[in-house]
Amino acid sequence: HVPGKVAGMPAPVVFALHGGAANSGLQMHLKVDYTPVADKEGFVVVYPSGLAGWNVGSPEAIVVRRRASDADDLGFFRAMFDALVEEGVADPKRIYVTGGSNGGVMAQYLACAMAERIAGIGVVVATLPRSADRDWPKPSLPVPTLLMLGTEDRFMPYEGSGGQRSAAETAAFWRTVNECMDEPVRRDLPDRDPADGCRVRVESWAGRAPVVLYTLEGHGHGWPMQRGRSDTGPKTRDISAPEELWSFLQDHAR
Repeated sequence: HVPGKVAGMPAPVVFALHGGAANSGLQMHLKVDYTPVADKEGFVVVYPSGLAGWNVGSPEAIVVRRRASDADDLGFFRAMFDALVEEGVADPKRIYVTGGSNGGVMAQYLACAMAERIAGIGVVVATLPRSADRDWPKPSLPVPTLLMLGTEDRFMPYEGSGGQRSAAETAAFWRTVNECMDEPVRRDLPDRDPADGCRVRVESWAGRAPVVLYTLEGHGHGWPMQRGRSDTGPKTRDISAPEELWSFLQDHAR
């Protein structure tokens, strides 16, 4: 999606990655539409299609093995980045990657493998695989990171699982990469929809690059404000994920 106000010129680009149960960027667009905020703020949105989810670099990082892809997804993203820059669509200093679930794990894998090309990541309902230290490259640069994690997520548990780190451990990994201060700034966001049974708490760490953790109290597995029906638990309606992600990402460039 290229808003009219940036057509024909290099612009910021936000990738929006679907989860492991999908293989269509169109499905992602229909579930989480970045179009209104993209049109308002002037950035391009790309909804790529993976093959049975994303190949996140470690078999142990895939919750459901049958959804794992063996595709060269690092090569796929390098090719997309190159094409968008060569075609004058993307500002090479302002390429951002966001994703949910398996797509959120992929966003973190890309940040580790291609930190020099990615200006920031937004990770929704996806913690860091415990195998990342063994199987993934070490990030070559700090990467601005925003995490949105639900306390009632049974697929990516907030407290962690055998294969996935906890929310605290995931934030700690990125704080180490980004050389952040120990103490965060904390704030509670307004309870805009009391009927959803959820609240949002934000912790922000400053450093060479920031790390921000949105704890979605009472939220299950899925995007805030997600469209359509879902059996993956309650969803907070107190925030719009695209709006919050762009508010964070827009201040960062390579």
